[in-house]
Amino acid sequence: MFTLFSRARSRPAGLVGLAFVGVVGASLSFGHGVKYNVATFVLEGDATGVAWAWRIESAVLPASFDPVSTEIGGVPSGTALDVANVFAASILTESIADNPDGPWLLAAAANKAGMTLMTVYSTDDTALNLLVGPAGAPAATLVGHTPVQFNPTIARLNLSGLDCNANGWDDAIDFLVGEARDVNGNGIADECDLLNCPGDVTLDGIVNQADLGLVLSNFGCCGDVPWQCPGDVNLDLKVDQADVGIVLGRVGTSCN
Repeated sequence: MFTLFSRARSRPAGLVGLAFVGVVGASLSFGHGVKYNVATFVLEGDATGVAWAWRIESAVLPASFDPVSTEIGGVPSGTALDVANVFAASILTESIADNPDGPWLLAAAANKAGMTLMTVYSTDDTALNLLVGPAGAPAATLVGHTPVQFNPTIARLNLSGLDCNANGWDDAIDFLVGEARDVNGNGIADECDLLNCPGDVTLDGIVNQADLGLVLSNFGCCGDVPWQCPGDVNLDLKVDQADVGIVLGRVGTSCN
């Protein structure tokens, strides 16, 4: 779970207790008509102890927001998650301090299956860019999809905007950490393809003898996630008679 926090200043009342689960999509709505633009970054490597500077380009920021950079003292030791927590706290604190009545930049850090993620939310649905650099100079290096060295390394993730398996995480992140697969390359998690076309375990758009053969060849298989057992038509983490029945009942069905 992502928990928003600030080290140096208290949060406005509207942010007390606010937390986000996952990082789904390029923009999110969390009720009350508030829509958030989202940028998610992955950090890799241990803390180096080196101080760094950051800057965010976003129309949500008022003119009073420091246009050059905000510096962060080096994290002397720890993991990428330790660095991400300090980074997120700095972004949140600076945004609220310079614009206490909002809109704000919100930031959060989390670990997902060993991957350290930092997400920045703009509360007015405005696109944003993150720039980093060494302390003592303007932050000028745009963080894109290629890892950038700062403390440790950081890169921006290309989110899909989809959470078809409803686990609270963007499907692109599920693919990266191995919790979902996209064998047919259509950008949709295979388990969701199965829901869209029950029985089509080969993901070729039609339920036929090939699907039945795959189910029978994996009969009795059990897994921790749906894609570990090819032939698990009903996604109950095992291949059994129920899966055979679904395929037999839909042989000849085209989903294209």
